[in-house]
Amino acid sequence: MTIIAECMEMAKRFCESSMAPKSVSSKWTLEQLVGGIFWIVKTGAQWRALPENFPPRSTVHRWFQKFIKEKIFLHVWREWVAEFYTIYKPPSTGYVDAMFVEAKLGGDGVGKTKIGKGTKIMLISNNDIMPMSVHVDSANPHEIKLLNTVLEKQILPTMPLCRLVGDGAYDSDRHDKMLAKNRGIELIAPHKKNRINKTQDGRKMKIYKKRHKIENLNAHLQNYRRVVTRYERKLKNFESIVHLICWSIVCKKIYRLIGSYA
Repeated sequence: MTIIAECMEMAKRFCESSMAPKSVSSKWTLEQLVGGIFWIVKTGAQWRALPENFPPRSTVHRWFQKFIKEKIFLHVWREWVAEFYTIYKPPSTGYVDAMFVEAKLGGDGVGKTKIGKGTKIMLISNNDIMPMSVHVDSANPHEIKLLNTVLEKQILPTMPLCRLVGDGAYDSDRHDKMLAKNRGIELIAPHKKNRINKTQDGRKMKIYKKRHKIENLNAHLQNYRRVVTRYERKLKNFESIVHLICWSIVCKKIYRLIGSYA
């Protein structure tokens, strides 16, 4: 069975499972409802601008709230990645970084910074540039303080990472020891310029050259207008939008990896 057939089979099983909400009216399919939500996320338009070829905006928005309540996008994203790496080699190296999102309308999970008020998205990518973990929080906390939280939200907890690569913001001896002791993860990050006692092995820093993978994932997310600028006042709404985009990225990546894993 090809990977395309496997992906289609996964989508079919999701639509037939109890995890997928069933529409009250047979007039609109699950594909049309998710398509309307995805159009809003991609374009960044207001709900009243939803084209007529989609279901009514009230219907799409109502189901969007239902998807958020039941965490549908997170479940589907996890199922796709889990089944893919059950068949193929699971990831062992992760790349971590954060991106700042401006919050126009405020709301919960918004903090003030030097460049304005906004929200921080913490991401962990793997070698295939697939999102493996996401955490959305206020922009105030430093990235290193959110590291344990984003690790706890890994979508494949049964396939733990061995190494985690970050930039200079993750240069911390204390967190190096904590991750190695509590999670068995080796944190690899370059030393800051003002550091006196250097502890990072230069040979292991060769893997730092691949940190562009997390930057590429950040660039993928920035293709969606609803992530570049946050308009949702509720943090859980914005986080669900990020989960939907992660699902979309995973779908595209799986199809493109056909040649690599075939």
